[in-house]
Amino acid sequence: MNTILLILCNALSCFIISNILFQFMNGKYKRSSQNRYVYIVIETVTVIFTTCINMLNHSILNLVVWGVLTGIIAYALYYEDMDKPLRRIIECEALVFCMSVCESLGVILLQCILQAADIKNVNETMLYCLEVTFSKVILIFLYYTFINRFVKKSDIPYAKTRYIMYGMILLYNLINMGVIVENFKNGEENYLCAVNMGCIVLADLYLLYFVKMADEKNYYEKQLIALEQQAKVQYEYYLTQTKKYDQTVHILHDVNKHIKAIEGLYGAEQGNTAGEYAAEIRELLKPLIPVQYTENPILNILLTDKESVMREKGISVTIKVDNVNLNFL
Repeated sequence: MNTILLILCNALSCFIISNILFQFMNGKYKRSSQNRYVYIVIETVTVIFTTCINMLNHSILNLVVWGVLTGIIAYALYYEDMDKPLRRIIECEALVFCMSVCESLGVILLQCILQAADIKNVNETMLYCLEVTFSKVILIFLYYTFINRFVKKSDIPYAKTRYIMYGMILLYNLINMGVIVENFKNGEENYLCAVNMGCIVLADLYLLYFVKMADEKNYYEKQLIALEQQAKVQYEYYLTQTKKYDQTVHILHDVNKHIKAIEGLYGAEQGNTAGEYAAEIRELLKPLIPVQYTENPILNILLTDKESVMREKGISVTIKVDNVNLNFL
């Protein structure tokens, strides 16, 4: 039973690392093959192979194997528009190194908890399960909270609620794991608790991924709404310009008639009447003169449109915009 439990622990460990690694590469790079089953098979083979290597219980060998496999996968299965395979490999190797550091922190945290609780007689197999579980919990939380954000350099900001959710889940897990540790303090072999720990790790992996995807979905929905509003403003501007075009054609037609009338008045030596005609023409051309209220073109469109509506309704309008930087709009 102990052997089966060790195999399951190692398989869980390799599955978590492989899942995070492929998730990172799928999000950052483009796939060389359009067949998604190729990646499913490669990831499955990676988990099985690394599980076998982990059973040898040689930490240096484990790290070397993960490094080599990561380099091969990053080079052969992914690419970038500005193809720089060396940079891609280095980034993925850096992620593997960061994950190994996070796992070490998890093991150190477990040792601190055991020492603080004065627990010294934990069964060797159960202790290994605890180390795998704690290391993977810390890895998952640090990856989704910090590593993923800085390594991928995503433009999507982290919402405060996302950090709150991560913190609450981590606190619950630590409390839950602390309770489980108590079951091993006298050297008992509690296989049910060991399986429970594995379920906690898997739940953390997918729960944090779900929170991440929900946060990104909310961000993109807000971006979509903003783009729709911008498109609406541009469409309204197009309609306004169409209306102004029709108005311009009409005004130019009237101006042509007025010019002919002025020519007739000057010919008849009626200068005062000609001056009145010139003032009328100036008023006719006034709507065609664009007004620049600010340096922001969209804001100018909005102000011009609202001013036109208010003047049509007989509302006295005075628009004054101070000389401020409006580039954030």
